[in-house]
Amino acid sequence: PDGPYEEAAELTFRDLIASGRCAKLADPVGQINGYASEEFSATDYLQVQRVRSLLQKQIDKLFDNFDVLATAGQSSAAALLNAPPEEDSAGPIERRAPDGISSLCGLPAITVPCGFHKDKLPFGVQFIGRALNDRVVIEAAHRFQQHTDWHRQRPPIH
Repeated sequence: PDGPYEEAAELTFRDLIASGRCAKLADPVGQINGYASEEFSATDYLQVQRVRSLLQKQIDKLFDNFDVLATAGQSSAAALLNAPPEEDSAGPIERRAPDGISSLCGLPAITVPCGFHKDKLPFGVQFIGRALNDRVVIEAAHRFQQHTDWHRQRPPIH
């Protein structure tokens, strides 16, 4: 579904940002972006909560047909250990990490390894479930790992 989900996610984490704990995040990009939400007005906040509520209802309908949704864990493979963090992009949604929707809607989600990029860097598959249905999500990830061995493989460390 279409909507201003990134803004809604930022407002969802307002308490974390206001507490200053956001500055302790390991990712410097995450440290900065959290504070960007401080520019939202109360009107914006209420509008985002309305959109969030509508989105939660729409997403919940998906789970009438599926036990879990499987998505990419991130929009790209893992970064090199010594690489600087990537700049946050305001680019197309197709290039962003797909985990924001589960955080915004309060959905249980878990990411497990599912392969390696051509550069031998790992990437994962994310399983998302209906709200309060954590057990089904964990079971899906566990079943996936019973039939694969990606979680036992390690990338080369240079």
